[in-house]
Amino acid sequence: MDNNKKSRFYLIGISITIFILLIAAIIFTFIDKDQNHQLNNSTSDKKTTPILNQPTPPEIKPDKTEKLTKNSKQIDKAELRKSKIYALQQSEDFDITLVDSSLREYFHSLYFKYRDAKDRDDFMDKIRADLLSKFPIETAEKLIKIYETYIDCELSIQEKMLQFEKPETPEDMLNMENEIFAFRKHTLGDELAQRLFGEEHNMTSFKIMSSQIYNDDSLYGSEKEAKLRQLATEIYGDKPDVSISDKTGESLYQEKLLLYKRDLEEMDEIERKKKIREFREEYIPIEDIEKIEAAELEIEANAKRDQNYNESKNAILNDSSLSDSDKKAKIYEIQNQIYGSTADEVRRGEEM
Repeated sequence: MDNNKKSRFYLIGISITIFILLIAAIIFTFIDKDQNHQLNNSTSDKKTTPILNQPTPPEIKPDKTEKLTKNSKQIDKAELRKSKIYALQQSEDFDITLVDSSLREYFHSLYFKYRDAKDRDDFMDKIRADLLSKFPIETAEKLIKIYETYIDCELSIQEKMLQFEKPETPEDMLNMENEIFAFRKHTLGDELAQRLFGEEHNMTSFKIMSSQIYNDDSLYGSEKEAKLRQLATEIYGDKPDVSISDKTGESLYQEKLLLYKRDLEEMDEIERKKKIREFREEYIPIEDIEKIEAAELEIEANAKRDQNYNESKNAILNDSSLSDSDKKAKIYEIQNQIYGSTADEVRRGEEM
């Protein structure tokens, strides 16, 4: 393999990683932008439920897609391998029943395991040896054929990703995700692409589209929840609960606060605290709730203490009947009264 091809081969890992990080960063930006004011530190056990072979969600594309790609007509190179894919799928060695999202995760791990191979032949020899060590010969040979097709597609995706500009909105992000999945389907065939990448596509699409619901401040919590249920059903069919299967109790609680943001803002302080307690009891263990509330009480007490100190200090500083030395002495006195053993730390902080 010449240096250019080898560099291109190694770039697939970097590009895939960048793509995953880009998706995560943008989704967190859209979903979590209003959560940074919540001060909660509880945790709960994380449970994961696999999702296999789910239907493709409806595509939502913005009116203007030209800003997403520099030249969308240049990104589709699947025609060059159309006959190769067809030949694979017609081969007696091709077994579609072996393929699902867990196989794609395994394929992905094999790339990173052997990415330091000296060239493509060496790489595929290592892949073959690995597969033969874990599967019967007949199954391993079938998987090798599928892997060759898979890695060709991912190398093409690496080239495609270089043509995307940074998405600026959820619609932009969804359009990019749909384009990539459409490219995979055209390259691998609908069924093989769906089995390899369908679960990942569903999850990413759901997160992007749900971010728009979470951040719609015109909706009340019950309205947002209804829209999320509808979206989950559209994407996951009769298994909508899979949309939350990988979330912890803490993350579900934070999302609940975002869902009911408008409701909470319109409540008085007593109602708001009562409702937040209800949300916590729904998702967080009681012992963690007690720790959170104790921490919040301490924060509130410290804030009130600091407010009292600042008000007293400003009153002294604004008292024109006092000399500078008298002001300093009185401030020193109230620092001792309010902060006790930590008064020296406060003084050092103010001096700095």
